[in-house]
Amino acid sequence: MNQVQANVKDKPRILFLMDEPSVKDGGGAETFVFTLAKYLVSQGHSIMIFAPREHSFHNEFHEKEGYKIYYIGIPFIKENWLFALTYNLKLGCALFRDSNRYDIIHMHGIRGLTTLCILTKLIGKKLILTVINQLHCKLIFTTEQNHVLRLCSNKITNSIDAYMAVNRNIEKILLDHNIPKNKIFYVPNGLNVRAQTNDRAAARATVNVSALTPLVLFVGRFHWQKNIPFLLHSWRMLARRMPSARLLLLGDGPMRCEIMTLVSKYNLDHSVECRGFVDNLIPYWLSADVFVLPSQIEGCPMALLEAMSFRMACIATDSPGNDEIIKHHINGILVPFGNAEQLADDLYILLNDKKLRDRLGSTACDTIKKYFLIENIAAQHMNRYRQVISS
Repeated sequence: MNQVQANVKDKPRILFLMDEPSVKDGGGAETFVFTLAKYLVSQGHSIMIFAPREHSFHNEFHEKEGYKIYYIGIPFIKENWLFALTYNLKLGCALFRDSNRYDIIHMHGIRGLTTLCILTKLIGKKLILTVINQLHCKLIFTTEQNHVLRLCSNKITNSIDAYMAVNRNIEKILLDHNIPKNKIFYVPNGLNVRAQTNDRAAARATVNVSALTPLVLFVGRFHWQKNIPFLLHSWRMLARRMPSARLLLLGDGPMRCEIMTLVSKYNLDHSVECRGFVDNLIPYWLSADVFVLPSQIEGCPMALLEAMSFRMACIATDSPGNDEIIKHHINGILVPFGNAEQLADDLYILLNDKKLRDRLGSTACDTIKKYFLIENIAAQHMNRYRQVISS
């Protein structure tokens, strides 16, 4: 092995591909990529990030906290078929142009996957795909009913050098679709545990919530996957029993108008507030009594991990992904999916039982420190990268 090969194996240069250009446009996957990139750079690794940007004619290059971000400008909206065509062409050009700057392509999403599988073979690079949630599994394997398309799909999936599954359910789905076991790595998301202040009063003043108000927080995309209409249906029940409680919805997305309409329809304007996308979530984590995640499907939800890291009492539906992080009545509460009455009851109990909130929150933080610290997750990633290069 020559010196160049040794360097590649020891510290491979990583190119991350994301489906969205920012946390605001995407969500947890983008949050994790930026967190991972920042940490790997701090450890001396070379990191690049490529992401598409709609409504833009020009490519843009930025450097942020040591890693390089290349925004591929696409002058169409994502729903237009020309968006995919233009993105694939411009992505291909960028990959060829910068092929001497990276050793591994790590894809977090599935936009342009078919094109990427072909290109990586042409330029001799390894390709790793992180499967973010069960929906991506369905999209990857959606062509199985047609024999010809199934053959093409198999060619694509077999050309991927490794898969990262962010939860065990996804790992099982990949195995069920005959992905070789030695190509599948279970690696959850991770995050930094920040030093925390106990100045709750100052945090509440920052977010403009009175000190005595029972406060529930949701953070995430306004997307069908997050199941916010179900949460509002449950909140309507809770509001009758506990009129002083407030629910803050932080985020944005395609369902924003529908959600605002439901808030008005359910006469919840006095207790539910949509504050849009928020850059600095820290005062909200410090202010809230309970975090709620009513998702239909999840991978390894970053918002849930972050809430737990702030010692918050968390309630989530028992959807795959959530149920691997929360252990019922140990580090949080799991609610049967679709049971709005149970969610309302559990929210009511938690908001009225500080000792229970403190116990669940403390155990939740211990869970994060044991399984989801970014330094440990980053080390697992580097081990997988070296393993793929060696193979």
